[in-house]
Amino acid sequence: MSDRTYFGSYLGKHTMAVSFPDCVKTAQPNTDTLVLALGNPLRGDDGVGVAVLLSLVDSCGLPPGTTLRQCSLSGLIDELLSEHYRRAIIIDAIEMGVSPGTWIRFQMPHDEVTSMVLESCEALHDLNLVEVLALGEALHLLPLEIVVYGIQPQEAGWGPTMSKPVQVAVEKVKNVILEELSDR
Repeated sequence: MSDRTYFGSYLGKHTMAVSFPDCVKTAQPNTDTLVLALGNPLRGDDGVGVAVLLSLVDSCGLPPGTTLRQCSLSGLIDELLSEHYRRAIIIDAIEMGVSPGTWIRFQMPHDEVTSMVLESCEALHDLNLVEVLALGEALHLLPLEIVVYGIQPQEAGWGPTMSKPVQVAVEKVKNVILEELSDR
């Protein structure tokens, strides 16, 4: 496996490998920033996090020290809490009760608005994002800075195609993340 290959597991059994372009160098653990996509691209809009991650790869604009990963929420514990990143950017489909394709940015873990908003949000996965982050905080394993980009799905049924509003959000969220990464 080269340092240019991205592996993500889907449905716990299947693995997909995506080769990064030469301009993207994935960092090793214990680096500056982790960009982590949650969700399953085989479930329509639930795959928006992975779509944003792949769009970031295609952009060739990632700064050194940026690690890209994809996992389910249950894998978040391993990816986020077992490594020592300074910053984590999490991208996920989150049910917020707003128009499909609407996205929001949460600063965690000390933003009071975040906890109020996330309590009313429901992730489309096994575990609750708030519970995973609370565990990390209790164990003193969280990165110093955590940012969550949540995108409102339209539908998360079985199928590889995202809805049009969510497809439009992919490019917008990618551009904001690239800007955020370049500001450091």
